[in-house]
Order: sequence, then structure tokens, then C-alpha cells
Amino acid sequence: MIHIEKPGMLTTIQDIGRQGFQQYGVIVSGAMDTLALQTANILVGNAQDEAVLEVTMGGLRFKTDDDCVMAMTGAAIQGTINGRDPLQSYRPVALKAGDTVQLGPLLSGCRNYIAFRGGIDVPAIMNSKSTYLRAGIGGYKGRALKKGDALTVYKHTAQQVKWQAEPPHYAKKNWTVHVTAGPEWAQFTADSQQQFLTTRYDITAAADRMGYRLKGTPLQRVSAEELLSDAVLFGTIQVSNDAQPTVLLADRQTTGGYPRIAQVITSDLHVFAQMKPGDSIQFECVTLTESYALLNEQTQYLRKLAQAVRLQQL
Repeated sequence: MIHIEKPGMLTTIQDIGRQGFQQYGVIVSGAMDTLALQTANILVGNAQDEAVLEVTMGGLRFKTDDDCVMAMTGAAIQGTINGRDPLQSYRPVALKAGDTVQLGPLLSGCRNYIAFRGGIDVPAIMNSKSTYLRAGIGGYKGRALKKGDALTVYKHTAQQVKWQAEPPHYAKKNWTVHVTAGPEWAQFTADSQQQFLTTRYDITAAADRMGYRLKGTPLQRVSAEELLSDAVLFGTIQVSNDAQPTVLLADRQTTGGYPRIAQVITSDLHVFAQMKPGDSIQFECVTLTESYALLNEQTQYLRKLAQAVRLQQL
């Protein structure tokens, strides 16, 4: 069992989300950075979709009652074990009963993911342990973790660990993200299409798990006709009535009525999860074929990492 001594700004339990229920109006939710979640789970020998702790902007401190194995991925952050030993990321870490883990200041990025070998023992709601804060379901009592909370994780004898993964590089303020043209791309003027792909947009303070509001060159449509609500996805970029784009993220609604100018490709979604207000972004359009190739590279990375971990466990 681990005891939360300090929850940080926002720490919740997340997995890959509540899949298959959008037709009933239930959002997917789940981890903002699924690449980091999957990597952390692989490193401790879990199924890739097991629930982990999602820590936003650091600050988490917890103590463990038992020997266990954890791995931390995501943002670059200063962390310690028992206030003295550096906490290494992107590799398994063997904790002994009584150890205290502290996540300090972020060096780059926004979110960390902590997996425990065997997973976190909380009930699955609609086939998912993910926390959806607005509805108060999933995770630990449907809410963010608080000081004094106790989570059951599975005991594992501390052991020497040798394998590790290569962390992504999040140490930058200006990002480039790949997109494909959205269903309403053709409804925007040629000038706005070009501006969308050649100018930078800033992430505003209106940024949370539901979506990031951007600010930059206004985007104009050919006509202002009303649209019927239609499906939206993780990474859908809508343009609201103020002519500014919003990138929909993990806690997005199931449908939307604003024009969808573009869609962030799957392999770049983890980049948005590590961005924060004040960062800026530029979009680059790719074809579906190119997006599939980039996703295949990411899938191969996870597959090779999983194979390497299995071989070193033998």
C-alpha cells in the first residue's frame, strides 16, 4: 500500500480510457499521454493498458508500506527517494517498505506517469479505472488524490533492475505538431488554411484535460452556416465563434458543433499532453499515409521495448 503525503497540483488514476461508451454519451477520459503510460507499464512488466498515477506539474510525495517496483515516465523532473537518492525515470525502480518518493520541480514537460508492478487496485467502472473528475467516477472515489489517501498496489520483492527506455525530449517552448485536414477544412478560406499551417499559436491559460484553447491569427470560414453536432476525437481541432482554435484532449465531449479544421495525428498526441500554458505551437499537415507510418514507428518502439524487457526478465 502507498500513502499519499502530498498530492501535488493534480494527481489522478488513469488508464487508456473508457472505450466503447461514447454512443451513450460517456466520454473516454484516460491518460493525456498514452505513450508515457504504456512505456511505464512495459517497464514494470504490466499490460500496457494498466492504470497508473498521472501527476500534473509535479509535487507528489508518497510513502510505501511494502516492497514494490515502480517506473516513472513523461516530463523531465527532479525526484528523490528518501530525500537523498535521485529518482531515475524511464527505468524500473525497486522500492523497499518505508521508502518515501518525492517529485520535485519540473525541468520540462507537464505530466508524469507512475506505474507499479501489478497495477493499482481500484474498481473498474465501465471497463476502466480512469478518473473522470467532472462526473466523479473511476479512479479513487472519482476524484483527484488527497493527502492521507491510501492506495493498494501489489507487493513485489525488491530486485536489481537493468533495463530502461529512452525518454522523449520535452525541453522546448516551441513545438511542431503534425495534423491531417479535418472534415470541415474546405470550409475555411485559402488564406486561413495557409495561416493555420504557417503561424504559431500560443497555449492560453484555458488549458485542462478537456482541451487547450489557442490564441493566434484568426481563422475565417467561407460562410458562417450552422453545423450539426458531429463526433470529435482526441486531438480534434475545432474553431469556435471567436475564430480561434481549440485542441480537444482526453476529457473531451463526445460530439461538437464547431467546424473541425484539423486532426492531430495519433503519434503526436503525447506532445500535447506535455505542453502547458505559455508554450507555442505550429502545425504541419501530413497525409494519412504519412500519419500511419509515424504511428507504426511508435508502435514498433513499444513492441521492441516490451520484447527487451521480457528477455531481460528471463
